[in-house]
Amino acid sequence: ILGLYCLAGPALLSVLAPGMSLIAACKGRNAALLRELARIIEAGTTAIVGVAVAPLCGGRVESPLGLNTCDLFPMASTFKVPMACVLLRDVDEGKIKLTDTIKLGLPDARPGTGVLTMKLLVEGQGSPDVQHEYTVRELLETAMNDSDNAATDVLMRKIG
Repeated sequence: ILGLYCLAGPALLSVLAPGMSLIAACKGRNAALLRELARIIEAGTTAIVGVAVAPLCGGRVESPLGLNTCDLFPMASTFKVPMACVLLRDVDEGKIKLTDTIKLGLPDARPGTGVLTMKLLVEGQGSPDVQHEYTVRELLETAMNDSDNAATDVLMRKIG
């Protein structure tokens, strides 16, 4: 997944059919980055590439344009940093405390990376009745440091 945000001003992304050229232009300091992105895509990758470009004006996204924006791509861990930023903003605003506790049980186990899933499966011996309690801080550290999917999903539910 390639996500690209043009921070310096108006952005234009013109996308033609696969195999044709991708023309990207952006006023300001990101023009070189957009040219390099276009060069990489045009180099002949066989992958389906998704690109989103949008100017940010006063903290608002305006007129986003993109390539393959209707296709679904696995997010993997690309959203964990923005999720952490939203969570910490909520902490700063007093909506959530890092000391708040959240209980996790077997239904919270997730495939992929995760020390919490292993704890839920091993220590709980697969029982749906066993729960472990963690602070928001512990879950955030586990999500970010260990790329833990169970911690991330629980925090996503917490922030909405």
